[in-house]
Order: sequence, then C-alpha cells, then structure tokens
Amino acid sequence: MAPVGSSQRNECVNSIVGSKAPKIRYYGGSESSDFRAAAGVAQFHEGYEYIIQATEEMGLAASCTTAKYVHSMDNKRKKDSHRKSSKTYKKARRQLRKNRTQKTSVLDSHEGVTYESGIGLIQTTEDSARVTRGCNV
Repeated sequence: MAPVGSSQRNECVNSIVGSKAPKIRYYGGSESSDFRAAAGVAQFHEGYEYIIQATEEMGLAASCTTAKYVHSMDNKRKKDSHRKSSKTYKKARRQLRKNRTQKTSVLDSHEGVTYESGIGLIQTTEDSARVTRGCNV
C-alpha cells in the first residue's frame, strides 16, 4: 500500500470477492476458488456485464432473464453511485456521525470509564476518600 493512499478500493474488491467465495464455505481445495476470485475481479472492473461476456465466451446461449438481471443490477449500481456522491447524502452522513459521536461522549461522561484494562484494580482519590469516610476508626 502506498503511504497516504486510500484502501477503499481494495476493501471494495475484497468485499466483492468475499461475496463470491464466502468464508463460511471452503472453496480453497478446488478449482472453483480461482474462478470465484476471477468472477469477483471481473465484476469490479466490468460490472455485472461480465456474466453475459462469460456465457458468450463459453458458447452458451444468452438468456433474457440473465440480461434483465444484469441490466437491473447495473442500474442499481449507477443509482447508488449517483446518490452516494450527492452533497445532501454526504451532509446527512456527516450529521449522523456527529450525532453518534455526541451521544457516545455524553454517555461516556455520565457512565465514566467502564472498559479499560485493569479497571477493577485502579482506585481514584475520590474512591479512596469515600471508603475512608465510611470507616469509623
């Protein structure tokens, strides 16, 4: 990876390949693993159009159902891309993130530190003062 580079494209390819060969199934012992990875890379570069191209190369007849599926998935991909690149979508995401961050910080301030290594062993001065006030020695 290049310094100051974005890994989003790599994560996108990994996600697509992962959808073709999920970890819950074992494909590593067969040739299908290579073909599944190739299908994921083809989908990343060509879109869903790779399905039609692959069937033509294998000499299979093109199905109208497959063509409809490819067309609908490519349209969905274009619409999602257009929607996610709009300013209103980005503003809404930024606002949601800000709200989540504010909510988390408010809850953390009310609750105090709860998850930290050795949290049960740490005693603050407030805790020790409370303990000594309660003693009648």
